[in-house]
Amino acid sequence: LWGAGGPLYGGSHPEVAEAIHCVGVCHAKRGEMSDAMGAYKECYAKRTALLGADHPDVGVTLNSIGAIQASAGRRDRALSIYDDALRIKKEALGDDHIEISRTLVNQGSVLAKTGRYSEAMAKYTEALRVRQECLGTRHPAVADVHSNIGNIHMRRCAFGEAAVRFDMALTIYRSKLAEDHPKVTGTLRTIERVKRDEQLCV
Repeated sequence: LWGAGGPLYGGSHPEVAEAIHCVGVCHAKRGEMSDAMGAYKECYAKRTALLGADHPDVGVTLNSIGAIQASAGRRDRALSIYDDALRIKKEALGDDHIEISRTLVNQGSVLAKTGRYSEAMAKYTEALRVRQECLGTRHPAVADVHSNIGNIHMRRCAFGEAAVRFDMALTIYRSKLAEDHPKVTGTLRTIERVKRDEQLCV
């Protein structure tokens, strides 16, 4: 990292690792997954060397690596990495830190995609508890988990329970976001889809 007078930090500094992680995030947002993985792996190596293998920042980077693996369809590998990330975060931060919920949600997403709905529900339920304790019950991140749980109910054809969760999510989104926000409009469309799917199953 450079300032007006020259380098601010050498290569062996946590801020350098943080900058590399941010580069990975930018690549991932642009869909450049190979470049993102390269940055995350470099960050992981630096953070492990500088901070130790059990530092929570290492867990954050592992979580990002797991997300890349999941996006590439390597779900078993992603779950293994998420397990490591969750262990590190819980040991360093405790069971009720907001960072814990991020990994739990990621685990739930992968489990749901593999049809392991009961396990996914357990992850989402724990994530919901953590987010409600950390953020309150009316935060959009809490609504996100209600939507995740609603999707599990939909996949199980439990449409009534799904509708309840999506309605809860919609109420929270509307209280915090504009009516034309994608999360509001997207949830409205999902609620309509629940009604159509339920009619088809009758």
